[in-house]
Amino acid sequence: MKRKLILLISIILLIVISACKKQEEKTVENNTESTTEQSVSTAEPEKKEQVENENIEKKVETKEEKVEIIEEKHIPFIKADIEKEYDIQINNCGYNSIEDYDYTLLDDEKKLNYAIKKYMDLLYKPSISNALGINEDKEAVCYDALEKYEAYLLQSIKSINDKNVINSQKYNFAYTLSYLAKDGLYEYDKVVEHIKKLNNITENNINEFLNDNETSNTTKSVYNLIKLINDYESNGKSFSIIDLANNIQSINLKNAVLFTKGNFDIFNSHTNFFTEIVVEGSSGLYGINITPKNIDDKILLRFIETFSKRDIDSSSYDYDYVSILQDYIAKYAGGTNIVYIMPFKNDIYVYEESQTLQNSYNIYLYTIDTTDDYGEKALFVRNMNGENTIDVDTLQADDIEEITQEEGYKKAKKSKFMKDGKLDDMAYSQYLLGYVDSVKGQHYLVPSKFVKFDINNDKKKEYFGVFELLSSTDGETGTYYIMLNEKTLEVEDNEINKFLMDFMGKEHILVQDTGEYQEKYQNYAINCPIYPHEIGTGGIRNFYQKLYTEDGINKIILIEDKAKNLYVDIIVDKDYLEANIGKYIRPVSEPEFVWNGELKNGKPVGLLNTDASFDMSKASTLSELAIVNDVNLRMLDRLSSDKYFKEYSSLSGAEKENKLQERRIMNEEINKCNGDNACIKDILYSDVFVENEDI
Repeated sequence: MKRKLILLISIILLIVISACKKQEEKTVENNTESTTEQSVSTAEPEKKEQVENENIEKKVETKEEKVEIIEEKHIPFIKADIEKEYDIQINNCGYNSIEDYDYTLLDDEKKLNYAIKKYMDLLYKPSISNALGINEDKEAVCYDALEKYEAYLLQSIKSINDKNVINSQKYNFAYTLSYLAKDGLYEYDKVVEHIKKLNNITENNINEFLNDNETSNTTKSVYNLIKLINDYESNGKSFSIIDLANNIQSINLKNAVLFTKGNFDIFNSHTNFFTEIVVEGSSGLYGINITPKNIDDKILLRFIETFSKRDIDSSSYDYDYVSILQDYIAKYAGGTNIVYIMPFKNDIYVYEESQTLQNSYNIYLYTIDTTDDYGEKALFVRNMNGENTIDVDTLQADDIEEITQEEGYKKAKKSKFMKDGKLDDMAYSQYLLGYVDSVKGQHYLVPSKFVKFDINNDKKKEYFGVFELLSSTDGETGTYYIMLNEKTLEVEDNEINKFLMDFMGKEHILVQDTGEYQEKYQNYAINCPIYPHEIGTGGIRNFYQKLYTEDGINKIILIEDKAKNLYVDIIVDKDYLEANIGKYIRPVSEPEFVWNGELKNGKPVGLLNTDASFDMSKASTLSELAIVNDVNLRMLDRLSSDKYFKEYSSLSGAEKENKLQERRIMNEEINKCNGDNACIKDILYSDVFVENEDI
């Protein structure tokens, strides 16, 4: 009994000693932390980072412990509450997929199913808005509400605890969608972590996740992206911006990687702007609207004046600088070409693609100091010749044999259209016009000459009449090549002739016409990928044809006589025919890098950004965190720091010590603001802008 009593007393003493020791350690730690914080506020600026490093490690550990202990109260997503908070009607925003949602009412499997379905809805790219009907401020607020809904969907995925669900393909697919819906491939490394786990996924798997038997364009887009990235990753190859751009059109990646609106760092300055692609009025030109959020224009101009490589005087600007940047984007990107926002590997690009040619694009990379006299920095990669159209006069046909009108008539002397060695012009013209799809007014077709040319690249030359289309009523003209029988002058009954003559007499070519051509010629086993695009409203009877040879292949092209930028380009190889309709922009063979700055791993470096003067990832005090989270405070902090060091370096002896003491006092005042933005701004603003300036 005595031994048991002694043992019990010993255990109690050990517990008491241990508790006292822990309390003593905690007291020492608190004292150290307090001392460290005080030393930060009074340290010389150049020594501040080292002191912060030690303090921040402790702060992070403390915060992580609190997260484990304190469980946040769950708040379901209620549309009415969001509408009240943002003063909007969500249904009027165009985001029809947003609805009331409380994920705590669902099991883990159903949470996942719901998130996948909603993310796929959000990835769908609706038609681009017309700028005339846009309220930019409202659009920006609507998107904030959408982002809140996306954040709640992600929160629902993170709440899943079932290990079987977490280890499934469906779980990684949902996480992949969460990144793609938010900002595409901006956080590339994080997306790839989940994509790698989808190496064996199929389109059918995705359809099963969606409980949908039909594969939508969005499903194909996401599946193709997963497959493409895994192909690169499995082969150890780096996936570059060029690799992405080269595949956007060819394998249908648009819904997965491109955006028409959102909060993006469009100037790659660590500052988000609400950015939206728009169509300008009835002209149908594409452009970009940018809505800055609480940017102080005076601070921005002083920041650019101080840190930009350009020569700029902020005192000469008395208007919104962001508008200048927006106008610059409109000048260099868009127009008749479609533009999108393309996030990729922590940069934001503007992707401009031709409406008529596959894999013909430009990639723009903008900075916060991009303007006209700094313009060459904006275009990053060029893969098309902008608005340059084909120079028809330079097109030449190889091995073409010309035959005069007189010689041609002699060859066809037994033709029913020949009388006394002369062509019955009226009868023959009416015969030819019978093949034309539709002709208005009185027209007249006569051959001016004849040619022999291997149009279908089978090493045998075909016989063509070269005809001038004349009108006695509306003055329209045209020059056409019609394949004829050399002896009878009758129209050759073949697919090429039918296709060419289908365009004669057309007033214009519309989107619906292209579908008709595809359907009409599929019975002849002719491949006819005509790109849907309205190419003109003027009379196509003003078109003329020209035979030419390119890269050893014989072709024929129809070109509008006045604008010379609308075309029907036809390639024939025996029984294979390919026709492209649209604006003639010829892409370069390889993408051309035109970025004048430094490149590292294929990415531009040294861009001007709006970071603070300190390492923002190590911010710990309330005031430091406030500076990190506000673009105006970040710019002011950096301007203030730059001003201090310039002044400090010009001083000596006691003057340096006085300047350092002033700086310490200002740092203490900023710390005393305890994260209040207005308080911090007042201090930094007064330091950056001297008293005699107009503040």
